[in-house]
Amino acid sequence: MGHNIGFSHASAAVSSNGTTSTTEYGDGTDVMGDDGARGDMLTTFNAAHRYEAGWLNYAGVFRVVSNTGSPQFFNVTQLNADPTVATSPLVLQLPLADGGMQWFSYRTNGTTYDSGIRSPSTVHVHYWPGFENTFRTAFLSAGQWFRNATASFNVTVLAVRPTDAYVRVVFDDTVPCETIIFSEDFDFGLNGWSLNS
Repeated sequence: MGHNIGFSHASAAVSSNGTTSTTEYGDGTDVMGDDGARGDMLTTFNAAHRYEAGWLNYAGVFRVVSNTGSPQFFNVTQLNADPTVATSPLVLQLPLADGGMQWFSYRTNGTTYDSGIRSPSTVHVHYWPGFENTFRTAFLSAGQWFRNATASFNVTVLAVRPTDAYVRVVFDDTVPCETIIFSEDFDFGLNGWSLNS
C-alpha cells in the first residue's frame, strides 16, 4: 500500500559490537517495515512517512533550531492525535548537515491504530534523508536520552504520560546528559548517533 503513495521501506539502523548496519524492513513501528510479523495487530506509519504524505499539517511538526547551550523544552503529543486540534506538536524535527532530519515522535498502544506498536509509550527516533527509506534508530523512555554528536544535540525524555511526552533539547556537546539504562532492544549508531549508559 505505501509504495502506491510514494513511500520507500521503513528500515532500522542496528549497532552491534561497534559495527553499524541497516536492516531493510527493520522498523516494526511502520507498515513499510516488519509490522506484518505481529498478526492482526495494527501499526500505522512513522512520523517521517506521515510528513512525506502531507498528513501532518504545519501545526503538527515543530522544527527545532540551534540555541546553543540553552535547553529547550517541549511537550510532544501522541502521534495519532488529530494535528488540527493538538495543543503541542506531534513531531519534533531536528535538521542535519546532510539535508536529512532527525524525527522525534511519541507513540502509544491505541485501541485500534497502533494496537501492535513495538515499544509503546516511548519516544521513537527516526532518521530520514528526505528520500528513500526511513531509519528507526531508537526508542526512548522517561530518563533516557539520544545524542547526535555530528549535529551536537542531545534530546532527553523527561516524562511520559498517556497523551504526551515531555522532552528537553540541548544543542551543545559540552552539556552533560542524564545517565540512562537501555536494553538490547534499542538500535543505535548511524552517523554518530548514540545512546549512552
